[in-house]
Amino acid sequence: MILGVKFETSFDLIPEIELRTELDLRFSGPFPLAPSNLGGEVDSREYRRQNNRFGQGVSDFLLEEMSALNYSDLRGGTLLHLGTGEGHDLGYIPKAMENYLNIMLVDASKVVCRRTKMRLRRMLSKEKLRLDRFNQPEVVFADAEKLILGGEFSPGLISLVLASRIFQLMSLDKVQRTLLGLGPVLSHNGRIVLVHPFPEDNQDIKWGHTTPHQLAEILKPLEDGARMAVTVVREKKLVYYGQVYTGIVLAGVL
Repeated sequence: MILGVKFETSFDLIPEIELRTELDLRFSGPFPLAPSNLGGEVDSREYRRQNNRFGQGVSDFLLEEMSALNYSDLRGGTLLHLGTGEGHDLGYIPKAMENYLNIMLVDASKVVCRRTKMRLRRMLSKEKLRLDRFNQPEVVFADAEKLILGGEFSPGLISLVLASRIFQLMSLDKVQRTLLGLGPVLSHNGRIVLVHPFPEDNQDIKWGHTTPHQLAEILKPLEDGARMAVTVVREKKLVYYGQVYTGIVLAGVL
């Protein structure tokens, strides 16, 4: 139980035949994150390499921020991960658990949630983490916007938010409503780690499912929600099949 709310996480019992959402269908396929400009001609080995490298970059970026904030100051707080996808960027979890962070992994696809739970089991078994000593990460099937704006979200309990490659899949209106709800995390001294493709870095890219929102379109609702200025305190460039993503850490300015 995280944020005072108990969520249903028994995805193992949900038959695949019931999964009918667009996200579920997409992630049931073999290469759900492959860029549309590949035209379906995806080399499986290259796909794994691209995703593993990108995921490791995201995880390392988050760990760098956790280290900069001081692990002891994060202890007992919650790390909210929005949009776990195929789980390539979950490498931070053992270190976060060892430093006693609560971890909530949220995705709007039941297929993704089930596979995230399976990936977690393998990861924690490999790392030989004693779950009786740590809070086990919680996998939550939920729409990010509805979770955050649902009335039971407690921003003061959130130390860090990770949102990687999620807002590009939303309409601008949905992005801004979600970020408006996340703003109070910053006013409670939390940080938001966002990984997103900005249009100025990708002028020659022909996007399929992705909308590369402007940085200003992201900052404005956060500032409105936080009721304070928001600044980028660090950034890192990541490349995925020639697409340029920027990892940014956002903080409120007192």
